[in-house]
Amino acid sequence: MLSVLVCLSIQGPHLEVSPSLPRAGEGVRVQAVDAAGEVGAGVTLELRDDADVAVMRVTTSADGVGELVVAHAGVYTLRWQAEPDLVVLVPIHVAPPQSRTLLALWTVPLGLVLGWAALRRAGRDRATVAPAHSSVSPGPSRSAAEPSADLHCR
Repeated sequence: MLSVLVCLSIQGPHLEVSPSLPRAGEGVRVQAVDAAGEVGAGVTLELRDDADVAVMRVTTSADGVGELVVAHAGVYTLRWQAEPDLVVLVPIHVAPPQSRTLLALWTVPLGLVLGWAALRRAGRDRATVAPAHSSVSPGPSRSAAEPSADLHCR
């Protein structure tokens, strides 16, 4: 059996979504372009969830761009009534928010190790800078509890 794949390029109204795989809580930029290639200013875009319930509506600005923030991960559909008899549907897969726990678990110990190494290096550098022999003799050390020989009591 012979299968043939046919790819058609149809010029018509479409929605350009950026980024292509948004994360929950991050902004999604949508630009509406009509059949003539002009931006769709002032058009209403509708975001629908997997149960086909309208979650959000946004109206595009003068440059045809609409901004929306999807709060939860899942599969959504952008709906645009481009012409009276034409509805443009674009699926959007929203990924869960990126977890930074693993990053924190890895970078905190790394920071501690690097800080400890820097302190050791600074201690070694100070030890090599200090003079090996001093010309001033410190003399015998006295504790605070010993009376000084210089004091005379009567």
